[in-house]
Amino acid sequence: MTGRGDDAPRRLRRPIELLVVTALGVIAGGVEIVIGVLVIFARYLPSVAQLHAREVVTLLGSGLVLVGLLTAAVSWGLTRGDRSARVIVTVLLGIGIVFNVAAIVADRDDLLVGLVPLVLAVTAAIVMWTGRTARYFARQAA
Repeated sequence: MTGRGDDAPRRLRRPIELLVVTALGVIAGGVEIVIGVLVIFARYLPSVAQLHAREVVTLLGSGLVLVGLLTAAVSWGLTRGDRSARVIVTVLLGIGIVFNVAAIVADRDDLLVGLVPLVLAVTAAIVMWTGRTARYFARQAA
């Protein structure tokens, strides 16, 4: 006998997918921060200076850094089953996807720089809203 009554709250076990999504969110945020810094430094390239696009490149890089910081920070809320954290992370991943697509369009020579965080973000969003992870968040709300 455990000594707990029948109406005692049961602690739900986190699915491994949730921990993977949290790790993917933190990794995707970190990758976006690094890429954002690299994009900011790209403003000094001669090709960017010739196009008079330094401000645009700097804003794109700054946006990537900001989204990366927010994504990494809010991803930790997922482990607590916080539904608002799931929505915020999904929105931030979507914004990151837009920035990464813009980075791919801006620099078609280096697709890997934009594709890595893009794949991480899409994978994290899909896993976060399907399967056992979705059921975990549904049970947390009940």
